[in-house]
Amino acid sequence: MKKHYPVYRSRPGVEWMLFKKLPLLIVIGFLVLTALWFTVLYWPWEGSSEAVAAMVGRLEFALIGAAIFHVTIMITLAIGCIVVLIMKGPRYSADSYPVEDSEHPRV
Repeated sequence: MKKHYPVYRSRPGVEWMLFKKLPLLIVIGFLVLTALWFTVLYWPWEGSSEAVAAMVGRLEFALIGAAIFHVTIMITLAIGCIVVLIMKGPRYSADSYPVEDSEHPRV
């Protein structure tokens, strides 16, 4: 691999800001979901015990789905930031070699 010179550095953009805030976003997301889960569990629901148990079960499954969605979004954001950081890096090229099936082959 050969690095091309001169190397033009791109200015850091939104990807760096977002990449630095990802750990905080992950923690805040899980804290919000945990607070919602405790709220669902300890809220003084009214109605028959079977209806309350069914509703709490549905809400717990919805919160589990929201947690999986949150993890998926955070992983996707991290991959996107890494791809942009790699794309803004220096330009490389592989070693060149002659192509035999070119329009002007060597005779």
